[in-house]
Amino acid sequence: MDFASTLVTPCSHSHASVLSYQPESQPMTPYKKHNCPVTKRLAEDMLIRNMPPRTIDASTDHARRFAGFIQKPLDEATVEDGRNFQLYLIHEKKIGYSSFNQAARAC
Repeated sequence: MDFASTLVTPCSHSHASVLSYQPESQPMTPYKKHNCPVTKRLAEDMLIRNMPPRTIDASTDHARRFAGFIQKPLDEATVEDGRNFQLYLIHEKKIGYSSFNQAARAC
């Protein structure tokens, strides 16, 4: 299965098409938006640090992409999974420094 064509729900093994992913038109609070314990905790921790909602949304979206890359729930991720995702972002996706830092914080 190709990462570019699927996403994994962060805390389950169900797959969804990337092409059918639609960001929510009305932003929700982190408590309402994230039903996965891992992404909910990430959102809550960022809220405690007084991060803006858009930053929280971006980080939790990166966490979902990371889950899709590793093809398993976030609570089963390893340090090696995080390292491999970072290498993928650098070598395959060739993302910029700022985007890389944002994605790396989420994994």
